[in-house]
Amino acid sequence: MSYIGMDISSNRIAVAEVAKNRNKFLVTNAAVFEVPQQVIEKGEIKDTKVVSNAIKEIWNYYRFRSNKVLVGLSNPKVIIKEIKLPLTDDKEIDSAIRYQINDLVPIAKDNITYDYFIVDKHNGSSDVMIAGAAKNIIDSIVESLRAIKINPAAIDLNCFSLYRTMDAAYDFQQAKTKKGAYCLVSIGKNISIINMVTEGQLKFPRFSNIGIEKFIDYIVKKLNLGYSEAEKILDTFDFDLSLDIQFDRKLASGELPNAGTQVKKNNHDIALNVAIKEASSQFINEINRSIDYFLNRYAAYHIEKIILSGDTFLNFDRFAEKETTFPVEQFKISQFYDLSALNKKTCYTGKSLEILGNQLTMAIGMALRGYGL
Repeated sequence: MSYIGMDISSNRIAVAEVAKNRNKFLVTNAAVFEVPQQVIEKGEIKDTKVVSNAIKEIWNYYRFRSNKVLVGLSNPKVIIKEIKLPLTDDKEIDSAIRYQINDLVPIAKDNITYDYFIVDKHNGSSDVMIAGAAKNIIDSIVESLRAIKINPAAIDLNCFSLYRTMDAAYDFQQAKTKKGAYCLVSIGKNISIINMVTEGQLKFPRFSNIGIEKFIDYIVKKLNLGYSEAEKILDTFDFDLSLDIQFDRKLASGELPNAGTQVKKNNHDIALNVAIKEASSQFINEINRSIDYFLNRYAAYHIEKIILSGDTFLNFDRFAEKETTFPVEQFKISQFYDLSALNKKTCYTGKSLEILGNQLTMAIGMALRGYGL
């Protein structure tokens, strides 16, 4: 038996079919499909017809075994919060949340879709994680899938998908150390995810608007390049260059040379480095903010490591470690999930399965939900 997970949070739709053999998860089929810009914007489907046609094309070409899927999305408008209720009975918790939901999640009561799960129970109280979204966000996903007879068995947030993918690999419950915490980061196309995990529990998940496209936009604006050219430059950029180069004060402050002027130092394009470093600093600040918020709430804890996944860059882990001062590890999905079945598919001949696997991180996490993880 296998389960199919789908991520439709950006103009890149990712689908992964995951089977289980003893204690090993196998990715038996997968697809990563680009749709035009602005069809899906920051987790919201703007054109259901285009999305439906794209997914139909995926199913026809890749021949997934089932039309039943588990869908993950990333959307900065979704509200996620952890609350404490002076209750321990499940029915009382459910009633309390139903009654208070519009105070807890500031979305109009006739336009809210929400879910929750009980994180932990104490003597006389419970910690509950609540997620709420506007109905139209969910309805557009359902409409896009049902139009082509695909059944969305569940719709979930990708912050939980990321946790499942990582937890199945690292087993946070077993590997936890006393007062230790992990920061899980997934860099997406236009939305990234930052999760804190301690004692096997997800804490303070958040979505960030800084993703791959933010880096590309910086290169386009600072170097006066086209989008495709900037995208190619970023694909091959080595963050070791940013570690090696000493910027002078003028360049480091963002005062770049005139467009078209080539300024090099140690045979590297300083202007390019400054543009990418500027975008990187914003992203690193997002990570540091999440860590600072966690440590302010849990002062006795320490950060074991930051684990990077998704659309990462060459040696970005080394750069992030220097900028955050915490240990940073690059998540290598092929070390934990068997991707070998994809080698047999002609569509993946000559392609890097590691890069493909990184793009499937959320889809794999949604498939794992089918196994009760």
